[in-house]
Amino acid sequence: MTDRNLSRIGRSRPSRQIGEAPAIGKVSRSPESVLGTEEPSRSRRSRAQRSNRTLVAWTIFFSLIAICTIGTVIIYFYNWGNKTQSGENFGTSAAPDFEGAFGDIKSRQLPSLDSDSAKKIVWESLEISDPSLEENHFIIHSAQVSVVSALAELTESEGQISQIEWIGQMFRNGRVHDEVVVFRKYKGKTSNRLAQVFKGEDGKWRIDFDSYMRTSTPAWEEILSRSTDTSIVRVFISGYSYYNSIYSDDRIWQSYSIVSPDVPEIIYGYAKRGSRQDIALSKIIESGGNTPRVTLGLLSEDNAGERQFEISRVYTEDWALAPEAYDESF
Repeated sequence: MTDRNLSRIGRSRPSRQIGEAPAIGKVSRSPESVLGTEEPSRSRRSRAQRSNRTLVAWTIFFSLIAICTIGTVIIYFYNWGNKTQSGENFGTSAAPDFEGAFGDIKSRQLPSLDSDSAKKIVWESLEISDPSLEENHFIIHSAQVSVVSALAELTESEGQISQIEWIGQMFRNGRVHDEVVVFRKYKGKTSNRLAQVFKGEDGKWRIDFDSYMRTSTPAWEEILSRSTDTSIVRVFISGYSYYNSIYSDDRIWQSYSIVSPDVPEIIYGYAKRGSRQDIALSKIIESGGNTPRVTLGLLSEDNAGERQFEISRVYTEDWALAPEAYDESF
C-alpha cells in the first residue's frame, strides 16, 4: 500500500473517541418539528384571533336562543296553570253556569265525583224514607211528586238494589254531571236505571228525579191511547225507515225509531226534514252512538197510524231537563 492510499483513508474516516456522537453534518429544521419555541408569524396570529371571535359570536347566539326558548316554556306553563285553576273555581257554581263556558273545551277541570263518592251519594239517596229529606237528595221538578212513595213502589216492582256502577263524568246541554247505573233484581230478573247527579249552588250533589224515573208526561198509557195531544217523553232514539199514513212522504218527513224501557213496542217518530228538530236529532245521533238518550215533545195527530207521532220538540240530548231546550240552538 502506498503513502497516497494511506493519506486517503485518513481523510475519509476521521478519528472518534469511544462514546462520542457521530458527526452527521448540518441538518436543517423543518416547521413540523418545531415545538413552539419560536413566535408564530403575524398572519397566523390574525387567523387565530378571527377564529376566536367567530366562536364567541356563535356561543352568544345559541345562548340567546336557549334563554328565549326556556322563557317561552315557563310563560306557557304559567298561563296554563292559571287557566286550569280558574276552571276549578267553577266547581262552586250551579250546573247551569257551565253553559257556554266549556262548550268546546271539555278537558277543563270540571266538578266531578270519584267512583266511591258518587256511588255513596246515589245509594244513600235511593234509601231515604223521610219525605223531609227529599230536596236534600233529589232535583224535583214537580211539587206534586212524592219521591219516597215513588221509590217504595219501584222497590216493590223491580226489587232491591243489587249493584251500583259509576260510569263517570258527562257533559250534556251545557252542563256537567256524573252518571251512575243502579241495578235491581226481582224474581230472577235484573233491571237497571240511570242516576244523573248534578252539583247545586249550595255545593251538594243531587239526583235528577225525573231522569232516574224516566218520567213521561202524561203516562205512557195515555200517550199511546191518544187521550192527549202533546206529551214529553224520555226515550232512546235512532234513525229509521218506516213511512206510512200521513207520514208516507219521505221527501217531507224523516223517520225515527223511538224506544222506551217502559213500552214493549217500537214507537215511530217523524220530524219535518230540515226543521230544528230534524237537525238537532241528526246531530245527537251522529255524536251519541246508535241509540242515544233524548227528551222529546210528541204531537199526536188524529189521522196518524198506530204508535205514530210527530216530534215537535227536542228538549235535551239526555233525560235531565236543562234551562234551555236543545233544539233552540238550531
